[in-house]
Amino acid sequence: MMEATNGREQTKPVRTIIDTDVSIGIPERDVDDGLALVMARNAKQLAISAITLTYGNSTLKNVSDAMGRLNEFLQFPEDGIKCGASSAKDIGKRTAAVQSIIAALEKHKHTVLALGPLTNIATVLTLRPDLATQIDRVVVVAGRRPGFKFLTGNYPLSHPDLNFEKDPAAFDVLLGSGISLMFAPFELSSKIWITEKILNRVKSVGTPTGSFLYKSCMPWLEFWQQRFSTEFHPIIGFNPFDCLAVACVADADLITSERCMASVEENNYDATEKKVQGTGRANKPYLHVRSEAGGPHLYAFEIVREEFLNRLLARLI
Repeated sequence: MMEATNGREQTKPVRTIIDTDVSIGIPERDVDDGLALVMARNAKQLAISAITLTYGNSTLKNVSDAMGRLNEFLQFPEDGIKCGASSAKDIGKRTAAVQSIIAALEKHKHTVLALGPLTNIATVLTLRPDLATQIDRVVVVAGRRPGFKFLTGNYPLSHPDLNFEKDPAAFDVLLGSGISLMFAPFELSSKIWITEKILNRVKSVGTPTGSFLYKSCMPWLEFWQQRFSTEFHPIIGFNPFDCLAVACVADADLITSERCMASVEENNYDATEKKVQGTGRANKPYLHVRSEAGGPHLYAFEIVREEFLNRLLARLI
């Protein structure tokens, strides 16, 4: 069953916790978390209660350093940014990030934007399963229909389902918690391209934030062009994966989704590109999503592209 994500007009900001492995500014690492944080900061539809950090795109220290550089422009309260898991082995460990999430949930219900591996969120639910009822929804940048490969252009090897593959056990915790998930998968984000033209528009405004984003994103754009272009299929941009998770809350009127079930399953149909943090293996766990009317989760698969880009640009500049 297909449906618009929101059936009514949003009247007040959504209380939101953002859990991220932001790596903007780190060579050959994703910039989309950084773009998503700027987008979320400037989205009047969101009220951000806490930002928590996790490993994923890079080490926890590198993620913390990247967040510090970005926060010079965003100016989130520093006491609202906490470090959490440094690997999947930290599931169950009571970190500052976990304490921050618990404190926020004890006060109010929240939507959680999970932009990295779910170790921090799974730990909260392991230590405090009673807080599951305080989470309206967890938006995850992960998941796929069975057999779907994360391909760019004609390049033969895939992107990994990185946030899931870093900690499949954490997703088992979430799937067993009774919490509703919303999947913002590669199938959705691969339909949006950040091109040099868009980055030039961000730069042209002349703000410090715009200049920082331009300088950070151009090397990533060039990396994508060099890595994924083929002789007859040049790549003109990169996909801003985590921005689509923000859109699932802030721009729900632009999203088409379907009710679904989800499960972790072993399979072997997809080998990934090691140079984009892939495992290189096909035999591994997969997070599979299957359409089912009345299912507990939502799988987002389409977006009004031009209007999304207009809104994204307005929030970045």
